[in-house]
Amino acid sequence: SLLEVGTGFHPELTGRENIYLNGAILGMRRREIDRAFDAIVDFASVEKFLDTPVKRYSSGMYVRLAFGVAAHLSSEILLIDEVLAVGDSEFQKKCLGKMRDVASSGRTVLFVSHHMQSVQVLCNRAMFLEKGRLKYIGDVPGAIEHYIGSFEKNSAETSDPKRRGGSGEMRVTAASPGKEFYACGEEKTIRFTIERFKPFEGKYFLSITIVDSLGVEILQCDSRLVEHWIDATDRYEGEFRFKTPWLKPGTYHVGIYPCSAGVLDKHEQACHIEVVPLLPYSAPGNDEATKSGVVFADFSYDDSASSKAIAESEEVLRS
Repeated sequence: SLLEVGTGFHPELTGRENIYLNGAILGMRRREIDRAFDAIVDFASVEKFLDTPVKRYSSGMYVRLAFGVAAHLSSEILLIDEVLAVGDSEFQKKCLGKMRDVASSGRTVLFVSHHMQSVQVLCNRAMFLEKGRLKYIGDVPGAIEHYIGSFEKNSAETSDPKRRGGSGEMRVTAASPGKEFYACGEEKTIRFTIERFKPFEGKYFLSITIVDSLGVEILQCDSRLVEHWIDATDRYEGEFRFKTPWLKPGTYHVGIYPCSAGVLDKHEQACHIEVVPLLPYSAPGNDEATKSGVVFADFSYDDSASSKAIAESEEVLRS
């Protein structure tokens, strides 16, 4: 039996009713569902909303309950499609842990994701699909290599503004980094041009993303957060700057998305920036000190608290 997260949910039924509905679809008896019921509810953290129709759930509540149902009921194959895209970090950790448990119990987990770090952690075999066609099947590193290799191809295909996603009123027509290479701790600059392709008046904002070589979105910088809006003109030239977090050495893809009521242009790979391995720290680094984590931190250590405690102890002894 196969169960895809959330596919067996009926929007008019309550959370409680959908748990039993999914169990029945899998051929489980009521007492079998009863045994798993408390674990499902505890995992999803929706106790207060069990008797509310799921059509009134937020997307996060819906996915939590759907994943809890799928993971705790006795399906032989569990199909999980981008479930980690919804929910906070704590829920994502619970999902990853539960998927490991399910896989180790002998059940099959089919995990669909663009999050390469999760694929590396969870999977022992992988497939790469491009536009619905199977391009590779084999070990995980091989699939990731094919996925990363598709970035350059997609970048070429989206160089024509008229072929990209979005409603098309405003289009990014040029984008480039301020310099060829950046040091880790250096401020990075992206220069870009946006032109009007269709009638559009008023203001729009920008969302710019920084994505690493594994497809992990490191940053999303929404201009609304810094109260920056752009008046629609035939041509606009702008600049985007960021300094922290300090990016680790590597290649990063920059996505630029002019938005209004919806996305006007979806330029996922407008340009890329290269970060060279010049560590932003005073001491020389090594692999053990720098291999973990996604970015570098601007951090320090301070002995002042310990020194203050020692000084206070000495003062007490003197008195």
